[in-house]
Amino acid sequence: MAADSDDSDDGKKEEEEVVYDSEITLSVIKVMREFVETKSGKAKPEDFFEELRMQQLAKLFDHKIRFYIALESLMPNGSMDAKEVGRDEVKGSIEKVLAATKIPVSDVLSGFDTYLSVNEKAVRSFPMVLKVIYDEEWAAEDDLMKHYRDEEGAGGPGFETAKKSGAPFIKWLETADDSDDDEDDDDDEDSD
Repeated sequence: MAADSDDSDDGKKEEEEVVYDSEITLSVIKVMREFVETKSGKAKPEDFFEELRMQQLAKLFDHKIRFYIALESLMPNGSMDAKEVGRDEVKGSIEKVLAATKIPVSDVLSGFDTYLSVNEKAVRSFPMVLKVIYDEEWAAEDDLMKHYRDEEGAGGPGFETAKKSGAPFIKWLETADDSDDDEDDDDDEDSD
């Protein structure tokens, strides 16, 4: 009987070992990119998600890896920039993946960080991608601050690169927040 429990432990270990650069992840990215290409880059979000979900069930990876695979599949070869993230098919597919399961915002941001670790070409445009993430409400201001300023995402692939590249946007958020506080103070004084 001990052998049976050892086998199940091995199964759990294998499942946990699926990371962004594992063979399983890379093979699923390839399959998903081919799927998107067969649709001329305009896969319907529902179809994209269904194919990705089938891959997830077959290969047993978690939602964090699923989100990263979605980013890599929708924006191959470092093509992620604000315009591409905001393109209807890409945005719709990202929203479908995010809506299917409540993925913690930290995992969403980690997915974007990991994308940058693999796609250096996308680093320069990351501040504007953060703005799209914020505008689309995929991450709230507090979530972005916790992840980058308070370094809750530290240690993950691409975190340092994303933090450095995204610094102008994070600074803008802090400044905009300070301006809002000043306006609130002014409003309080007006009511006296």
